[in-house]
Amino acid sequence: MPVISWLRRQKAKLGRYPEYKESKEMRDNFYQFAFAPEDIINDLEKRGFKLIDMKPYDGIKGLKDEVLVLKPLSAVPI
Repeated sequence: MPVISWLRRQKAKLGRYPEYKESKEMRDNFYQFAFAPEDIINDLEKRGFKLIDMKPYDGIKGLKDEVLVLKPLSAVPI
């Protein structure tokens, strides 16, 4: 399940992303939701499930996408 990273959450709080405004263009170009991990875990635990493992995925790519000085590294395969 896609989750929003700590860095992206901070950038969102600072207004560094455009606000989503409902429109045909926005719907047509929508990629995915990103959830706060703790919200998902809490919701599942309320329903009787228990998290037994968590495996973050592709954090390096997210960092390269968000930190401008690391942007040139996007061309370097990992």
